[in-house]
Parts: sequence; structure tokens; C-alpha cells
Amino acid sequence: MISPFSPLPNYVLGTGLTFIGLLGFVRPLAVYDAFGVPRPPAGEAEAFSYAKAARDLSTGLLFVLLETYQEGSGNEDAVTMLWATTALVGAADWWIIRGMGGKLRHKAWIHLGSGGVCAAFALWRMMY
Repeated sequence: MISPFSPLPNYVLGTGLTFIGLLGFVRPLAVYDAFGVPRPPAGEAEAFSYAKAARDLSTGLLFVLLETYQEGSGNEDAVTMLWATTALVGAADWWIIRGMGGKLRHKAWIHLGSGGVCAAFALWRMMY
């Protein structure tokens, strides 16, 4: 069984979020569809898409860098708190999409589910 302190989940989530963040800068309108909110009527990306891309990029880099530099230092609590904070982000995204999602409202459950997984992983790390 994998240890909750294995670096693999941190690198996988960090790399994934970093990729999503970079993609948001390259294809900003795709952020709306993936996130679950309607595209702007003008058909041009608004500040939201770039802010979300920056959030995903910075969170992904945090996972990778914290895991890289804390490994073996005995400071696993920082990574555990990052998992817990990311769970709150998933819950906040669920709440936003639930109110603004329109036809894409069903995507809110993906955010809530991913927040739940992050929360469960943070709890597992705290209790281990």
C-alpha cells in the first residue's frame, strides 16, 4: 500500500495543475468550458480565465516545489496543509459553478468531488 507521504501524489497533482494553468494562458476560452461557467458574450477571454490559469499554475508549482524541497526534512505538514487548502478551493469552485454554471452546472460536482478527495488525502496524512 502506498504511504500518504509518498511524493507521487504531490508530483502528479502538481504537474497536472501546472499543465492546466499553462493551458489556460495559451487557450483562455477553454478555461470557461473546463471550469464549468458560460463563455463571455463577447467571445473574448476576460480576466477570470487568466486569474484561474495563474491560480492553477501557482498551486501546481507549490505542490511540486514543496514536495521537492521538504522531502526528508521532516516538514511534511506544509504539504498536508496545501492538500487541505486545495480541498477548500474545490469546495469554493463548486459553490461558484452551482450559482453561475448555467448549462455547465453539472460540472460543479467534479469540483466538489476533487475537493473531497483532497480533503480525504489531507486527513489521511494528518492521521498517519
